[in-house]
Amino acid sequence: MELVVAVDLLDGEAVRLRQGRFDAPRRFGDPRRYVEGALDAGARWFHVVDLDRARTPGDRRNADMVGDLIALVREAGGSVEVGGGVRTARDIAELLETGASRVVLGTALVEETLDELDPEHLVAALDYRRGDEGALEVVVSAWERSGGRRLLEASARLFARGVRTQLLTDVGRDGMASGPDLGTYQGLCEVVPVEVIASGGVASADDLAKLAAIRGARGAVWGAVVGTALLDGSLGFDEALSACRA
Repeated sequence: MELVVAVDLLDGEAVRLRQGRFDAPRRFGDPRRYVEGALDAGARWFHVVDLDRARTPGDRRNADMVGDLIALVREAGGSVEVGGGVRTARDIAELLETGASRVVLGTALVEETLDELDPEHLVAALDYRRGDEGALEVVVSAWERSGGRRLLEASARLFARGVRTQLLTDVGRDGMASGPDLGTYQGLCEVVPVEVIASGGVASADDLAKLAAIRGARGAVWGAVVGTALLDGSLGFDEALSACRA
């Protein structure tokens, strides 16, 4: 399983949000320094999200920083997937031309652009939370409202259209270091032949080892996005990478 290092950008800084809330971000300074340290430790996959652009379509204040991070990672032989505020096929093309390996898209845009782009360069972002009746509901608009679709239904529909790599983020766990949603990932991998990128709640090497062990009847966990635990130092890169490779 791949360790995917989360780099969330807000006004040019590396930040972490708690449960997707913008009102009290934790700020960690220059993201380039953080990425350089991660590369030196052996990390090779990075998940860069432009939060300003996600919240305000067309906001380009982080565009140069995104380009700098892609260049840093590519020079070291690594790969970057980029998301946040990607609204059109042109946006996707620009990021791929800049050097992104993959672009992370909301489900609606994935379906709109599949006829124009290679699905190997796309990651479908399935952000979800547990609804009032316990059902897992996909959320949209920077996690602010329900998309009206159940998680399993959305995943299966995307796979049927050729999108195998799917980023599943449990909004309730994101930034909380409360442990990943192992049961949901296992259940999805039993019925849909997906490569899951697990996101939300990873706090320890044990969490990563449990994710790496998930093998369903049809799918598996390809990678795990880790943000807060690596940024605040509660989980070291050496420990995280070893757990992913075990």
